[in-house]
Amino acid sequence: MAVKIAAYANSDDAFIVWDPGAPMTGCTGFALQREYMTGPKKGTTDFVNNRIDFSAPKDSALGPVSSDKSPFRRFTWTDHEVNSGDEVRYRAIPVTSTGLNEAAASKWTPAVKLSARVDDTTSCFFNRGLVISQFVTRYLQDRKMSLSDFKKEIADGGDAANAHEENIRAFLGGDLLKELAALLATVKKNGSTLYAALFELSDAQILDALASLGANAHVVLANGSDKSGDENKSARAALKKAGVKVYDRMLKSKGLGHNKFAVVCDGNEAKQVWTGSTNWAPTGLCTQMNNGILVDDADLAKTYKAQWDALQAAGNDFPDDLVENNSAPRELKIGASSTTVWFTRTSEGQDMQALYDLIFAARDGILFLMFMPGNDGPQNAIASRLAPASPHYDPNLLVHGVVSTLPNKGDPKQLDVQLVNRGKASPAFRLNVLQPDGIAHPFSHWAAEVTRKQFLAQVGHAIVHSKVLVIDPFGAKPIVVTGSHNFSSSASHKNDENLMIVEGNSALAAAYALNVQAVFDHYRWRAFLGEHDDKQAPFTGDWQAGLFTDEKKRERAFWL
Repeated sequence: MAVKIAAYANSDDAFIVWDPGAPMTGCTGFALQREYMTGPKKGTTDFVNNRIDFSAPKDSALGPVSSDKSPFRRFTWTDHEVNSGDEVRYRAIPVTSTGLNEAAASKWTPAVKLSARVDDTTSCFFNRGLVISQFVTRYLQDRKMSLSDFKKEIADGGDAANAHEENIRAFLGGDLLKELAALLATVKKNGSTLYAALFELSDAQILDALASLGANAHVVLANGSDKSGDENKSARAALKKAGVKVYDRMLKSKGLGHNKFAVVCDGNEAKQVWTGSTNWAPTGLCTQMNNGILVDDADLAKTYKAQWDALQAAGNDFPDDLVENNSAPRELKIGASSTTVWFTRTSEGQDMQALYDLIFAARDGILFLMFMPGNDGPQNAIASRLAPASPHYDPNLLVHGVVSTLPNKGDPKQLDVQLVNRGKASPAFRLNVLQPDGIAHPFSHWAAEVTRKQFLAQVGHAIVHSKVLVIDPFGAKPIVVTGSHNFSSSASHKNDENLMIVEGNSALAAAYALNVQAVFDHYRWRAFLGEHDDKQAPFTGDWQAGLFTDEKKRERAFWL
């Protein structure tokens, strides 16, 4: 049977999945070959690097090794070596003890281009905020740097005298940081007007760019998470000093002014909307996993501008007319896609019911990243899709996701990050809820990482901050849900939030699905180590044995 293969790309990564159909006798792994189709490397081929050469002594020099020398013992891989603008294609080649088995290689995939732009109107952006990683661990070790110094370096925005400082901030911020800064620069260059509704504003680079707009910037600025004071006090003062028109929304104990959206207008005409999960803060941009989406559509921009006007008029309260208007969806047609926008707070959780309806209608798979969905969040509805006793049960549905939550006060057993996948059966649902953590103990070539406890104490309270739900990305009705909304009851009933549901945009769904998969794989590996005691390398001789379970085959079929 020929090896099947497929490749996908968003603005930052390419994801490749291949399937030989059955275990291959004598196969020691797969080499993944890559060809560049455009740019300065056009026509050149190389092999994607494996993380490390496990055949080398553990005290040998660390470094990535070409997969034809150290083949992949898996059937999926996220290629982080390619960059935005690259157009590439791939093929998978079995490796034996005598070398590459070219006769059994897959065909080349169709070329995929790394681009944020998914269609004529929409672009999506992601950062690389995985502080719990080998990369960051070795960065800290090489510089003998503490986590507090690292956090300060990220916040300072880099020192021209130390080139690595700017590089680490730019690297972790990725296209998300780059494009938010570019958006503000474009607004200034064009003399456009910006209307923003923000929860946190503390990133020096972004604050300076916003302040440089002067009277062309209008900001509804909340008090952040400080329920008794003002988390954004210094930013508020800096904006006002620069001539920015700032409108206070000090909700404090009433709820959170949790939006992070901006509308770009030319004169009085709304043109663009930026939204997503990203707070305009160093943590949001660089040390948490987040996303941003930019849509060039006048009707959508008018919808968000109308909400900005309503928030500005509401002052520090939730007037009845604001809640009443929020309790109905705004439905728009953007190109071939249908887009529904919800704002909160709502009167009876109508936004949450809309999410449940989407979840119960899923046919192929549900992928998600969540932050603080709470005990009554949609993860319960998702779990019910895999519960045999549930009327919504579907044994063929693929479910992958990462949930990041804050611990309950005084409850040390509350998980801070939970990896949710269909692994070992549990009594209630066929879900395996694990706690991804940094690698606490070095083994083989792997260094001990920043742990969850260290991260929460010294870096920030969110490890995964994205709020993304992707449903049936390769089906007839692909759906992406994103925005500031934490998919929680509090977000629905207490806060200012925005939630965008895009149906029918397959390219957007694939881009977000790839992002979820990359985060999922990152934590799945660490969860696997935790299950097997990360003091020892959990490897066995028959590497293919665990890759042909029904679950693993279903996962590959989902992507292929």
